[in-house]
Amino acid sequence: MKLSISWIFDHIDASWKKVNIEKLVQKFNLTTAEIENFKKISIDSKIFSLVVLDQAKGAEGEMFCPEHNKFFHMPRRLDLDHRYAYMIKLVGNGAEWATAADFYCDKDFLLPAFYYQGTNFLEGGWKKDFEFEDYILEVDNKSLTNRPDMWGHRGFAREVAAILDLPLKPMKEFIAKKDIAEHVTKAAKNSKNQFGIKIEDYVACKRFAGLYIDHMEYRPSILWVAARLLKVDSKPIDAMVDLTNYVMQDLSQPMHAFDAAKLGADEILVRKAKKGEKLTILDGQKLELNEDDLVITNGKDPIALAGIMGGLHSGLSTKTKSIFLESACFDAGVIRRASAHHKIRTEASARFEKTLDPNQNVLAILRLLQILKDEEFDFKTATEISSLGENLRELKVKVDHSFLENKIGVELKPVFVKTILEKIGFDVVESKKDKDIAYTVTVPSFRCAKDITIKEDIAEEVARFFGYDNISAELPKKQDLPSSLQDVFATRKIKDHMAFALGMFEQNNYILLDTDFLNQIDWMPKKTVTLMHPASEKQTILTTDLLIYLFKNIETNYHNADRLRFFEIAKVWSEKGKKVLEENRLAGIMFDKKTVVDFYEAKAELCSLFELLGLEKVKWIKADKLNKPWFHEFQTAELFYDKKSIGFAGKVAPEFMLKIGEGDAFIFELDAEFLINFVPELKKYKIESKYQDSDLDISMFVPLNVTVDDVIEEIFSADKRIFDVKLVDRFEKPDWLDKKSLTFRFAMRDSKKTMERSEIEDVNKSVVKKLEKIGAQIR
Repeated sequence: MKLSISWIFDHIDASWKKVNIEKLVQKFNLTTAEIENFKKISIDSKIFSLVVLDQAKGAEGEMFCPEHNKFFHMPRRLDLDHRYAYMIKLVGNGAEWATAADFYCDKDFLLPAFYYQGTNFLEGGWKKDFEFEDYILEVDNKSLTNRPDMWGHRGFAREVAAILDLPLKPMKEFIAKKDIAEHVTKAAKNSKNQFGIKIEDYVACKRFAGLYIDHMEYRPSILWVAARLLKVDSKPIDAMVDLTNYVMQDLSQPMHAFDAAKLGADEILVRKAKKGEKLTILDGQKLELNEDDLVITNGKDPIALAGIMGGLHSGLSTKTKSIFLESACFDAGVIRRASAHHKIRTEASARFEKTLDPNQNVLAILRLLQILKDEEFDFKTATEISSLGENLRELKVKVDHSFLENKIGVELKPVFVKTILEKIGFDVVESKKDKDIAYTVTVPSFRCAKDITIKEDIAEEVARFFGYDNISAELPKKQDLPSSLQDVFATRKIKDHMAFALGMFEQNNYILLDTDFLNQIDWMPKKTVTLMHPASEKQTILTTDLLIYLFKNIETNYHNADRLRFFEIAKVWSEKGKKVLEENRLAGIMFDKKTVVDFYEAKAELCSLFELLGLEKVKWIKADKLNKPWFHEFQTAELFYDKKSIGFAGKVAPEFMLKIGEGDAFIFELDAEFLINFVPELKKYKIESKYQDSDLDISMFVPLNVTVDDVIEEIFSADKRIFDVKLVDRFEKPDWLDKKSLTFRFAMRDSKKTMERSEIEDVNKSVVKKLEKIGAQIR
C-alpha cells in the first residue's frame, strides 16, 4: 500500500517539510508497522501545462495552451471535450499527452480530462497549490492486518502525530454537517429521504448508510484529487468516482455511488444472493452468484457485489443527474470468501477483509459532502442521511499501573501512560487503588472493532511508544516446580514400541478433514466442530477420527508397497451439547495388499503394547454398535479395561476397503489419554515355586460366536492352580459354517508340592467341563 506524506499531513497541524522523513520512517518501523520503502518525488512544474480544445481546429487535433499562448498539434483522443482541460508534457518545441507515469503512478495511462473555472487556472494558476514535491511511503500490508484504522491516510496521521508529538486536527474540520436518521434494519421511504433501505442479513451487513442526491452536476476529474490518487496508484476517472476513491484512501472507508435513474426502483435491499443469480460488474465480468455472496439490490435484482464492486448497469456516466450514495460495514469473512470465490480483489475488499470500524461509514459520506461544498459543486441532497444498524460502543478496559510495569518490565511514569494513550485517540481516567494507580481506558471504535479488547492490548500500546529498544534484554525468571513426567515418558514408550517393536511408521496428519476424501468414502461425521473462517472451503471440520487420514495415507502409498503399517497419536474434536470435546487418541492400521491380515496375529501385536504398559487384563468383547462404516461387522471388538471402554479394534469391512484400494487391513483407535496416564500396580517380587510346572494342550471345536477371550476366561476359572493360558493354534474351513477349531496350552502348578498325575487329570477334567458349558466340543 502506498501513502503520501503531504496527504498524511493534511490531518496534522504542522508542515511535513520541517520533518526528517528518514528518521520518521525509522521511528514508525520501531513503533507501529513496517514501511518497506520511501522515496521523494519531484515533478518539474515547467514542463507540464493545461490545454483546451480549439473548437475551430478541433478536427485537426489542435490544442490551445493559454499558459504559453500557443497551439499544439496533438494526437487525437476520444475523450476530447472543449469544456474541459487536458494535461500535456512539453518535449522540445512540441508536446505529448501527460501520462500517469509522469506523476509517479506505477500504472501508465493517459490522464483524464480535468475540470476548471476561469482562464487564470489554465494560465498556470493551477500550479500555485499543486503538490510538486512529496514523499511516497510503501507499507507492508501484512504488518497492518490487525490495524484496519491504518488503511487510510488519517489513521497514519494519528500514529505519525503521536510519534512526532504533533497535534492531530479534529475530525470535525473535514466533515460536513448533515442530519442523520438512525434506524435498526429498515428505513422507510419518506419526504426526507426518497429511498427506502432494508438490511435482510444483519450479520453480514452490520451497518449501512445511504444518501440520495437528486441533483448532481457532472464534472470531469478535479486536478488536485486526481494527482493524489495517482501517487497511490489509483486511477482517476471523473470527479464523483474519484471522490469516492479519495475518501476511501483518506478514511479507509470504501463507498459506492449508483446512478439513481438506472436503479429502476426507489428501494435498496441488502441480502444474500440467490443461487444462480447473475451480475455484470463494472469491469465487465459476468458473475454467477451463490448463496454465500452478499449483494446490494434494488429490492429485486443485484446492483452490486457488496464490499467488492458495483454493477455495470447502475454505474455513473457523463449523463448521470442523480445519485444514490452508499457507505456500509460488511462482515470481513463474507467479503473474504466472496473475493476468493470470484477471484476478484479490489481496494474495497482488501479493506473490508480487515474488519473496519462500523461507525466510520457515516463519516465517509460527510467527508465527501464537505469536499463537494469546498469545490462548489452544484448539487442537492435529501434532507437526511439514512443510517441503519447499531453504532459500535466504545470499549472500557481497566488496567492497573503495576500491571503495565510488570508486563512490560520497566518503570513507567503515570503521566507518560496517560499522555501516549490520549495521543492515539484513547480517553484515560486515573483513580487511586490502594498503593497503585488504576486506569479506565475508553477505546474508540476505530481500535476496539478488532485489535484492542483486553488489558494486555493496552500494555502493548504503551510498550511500543515507550520503545522496545529501550527495554533491556533480560530473560524472565522462571521457578521450576517438581512435576510428573509420566505422560512424556509414556508417550515416548508407546511411540517407540509402535515404531521399533511393531514396525509401524508414525504419521502427522492435518487436523482438518478433507471433504473431498469424505465424499470418496461416502461418509460424513456428525456433531463436528467447524471453523468459522476456514482458509479453504474443502477443509472446515476439525478431525473427528484419526483413522480417516490413515486410510488416506494407505490410498496414497499402497501403489508403492505391498505391506504398510501406520500409526498416529493426535487430538480429535467433537461436539457434546454446547461444549467442544477434545480427546487424545492413538490409531493404527496394518495393511497387506496381497495377503489377508490375520486378526489374531494383529491382536497379539496390539496386546504386546498393553503388556508393555501394564494393562494385562484388557478384554476384547464383540462390538454391538458400530457407527463407523470402516469396521467389519463380525470382526470388530470393543476393548475394555476394568469395565471402562478404551477403544475399538478389528478388521476393515471389505466393501469399505474397496473405496481405498485393493487389500486387507486391521485397524484400531484407542483412548491415548488413558494409555498415557495409566499407572499399573506396583509389581512385587514373588518367590517362584520350587515345584515343577505342568503343561497340557487342549483342542476343541467352538461356535463362531465364542471368542478366544471367552475360552481363556473359562480355563482360568476351572482351577486356581492354572496360572497361564495361551492360544497355540486356530483353524477355520469354508465348509465349517458354524464352528472353528482352537488349540490352547495351559500351565498349572501347586505351590506346596509336585502335582501328581491324578491331580493333573482332575484339573483337565474341570477344564473340559467348563468348556463344554460354552458349547465346546473337545477333540
